[in-house]
Amino acid sequence: MELSISFAARPVVSYAMAHNDVSVLGRLVIDGIDGTTGDGLLRLEVADATGPLGEAYERPVDLSGAGPVVLTDLRLLLDPAAMLQVEEQRPGLIRARLDLDGQTVAERSVRVRVLAAQQWLAEPLTLGLELLAAYVLPNHPAIIALMSEVADRLAITTGNPATQGYQAGPERVDAIVRAVFEAMRARRIRYSQPPASWADDGQKIRTPGEVLDERVGTCLDTVVVMAAALEQAGIRPLLWVVRDHAFLGYWREESSLGVAAQTDVAEAVNRSISVRSGWSKPRC
Repeated sequence: MELSISFAARPVVSYAMAHNDVSVLGRLVIDGIDGTTGDGLLRLEVADATGPLGEAYERPVDLSGAGPVVLTDLRLLLDPAAMLQVEEQRPGLIRARLDLDGQTVAERSVRVRVLAAQQWLAEPLTLGLELLAAYVLPNHPAIIALMSEVADRLAITTGNPATQGYQAGPERVDAIVRAVFEAMRARRIRYSQPPASWADDGQKIRTPGEVLDERVGTCLDTVVVMAAALEQAGIRPLLWVVRDHAFLGYWREESSLGVAAQTDVAEAVNRSISVRSGWSKPRC
């Protein structure tokens, strides 16, 4: 029996996965081992027509047993810099090659879809919600500029321009969040549907520069930008995503859900979250 490779790969790969160090490969099985094969070298890579999308992963494999070899702790990661250059979704490949004594004895390739850098998918749900945090960019230059306007508003309304997070108590947190909202509203951001080519399985998430400088965004765009501003101010935001809409929440006192994403609404509410809804665009 010839050696063979099979593996479970994610059907799509994205910049968000690269940003969060999510491996694109799950379980891999090498079969056809007869007990006399010896040691092999497994090489994994992910690429598209432009070239590799991350550093190749190599691992020695003991092929001297009598049954299949099952590997589950594979770290085939994407390069964030390479994924950030992807402007439109396109096909890609995950390739596995097994070498023995310098000769290739088994190969396997699986097609994947490479998402554009700003494209977010909600499926699978838990992973999609976890990866949404990758689009919150508190250190983006447009956020830094916005926070200067927030400080000016705080100076006028409270006599204190500081955005000091939780140091001055929940009422001060409320005042900072209100100043962020007012500063964004002053930009007169108009609502826009996502481009049709992006809306099949998810949504393009605009950068803070696109939202704040070009003054256009969906509800998810504006919520992600506001979340970035709150993070820059030292306040922990929450992104609430429901069917056809997204809105912003935040912790009035320093806390967290303890997990990156939570689908149990009752459990989240019971943790005394102070949610401020209705401050984003009313449509998606």
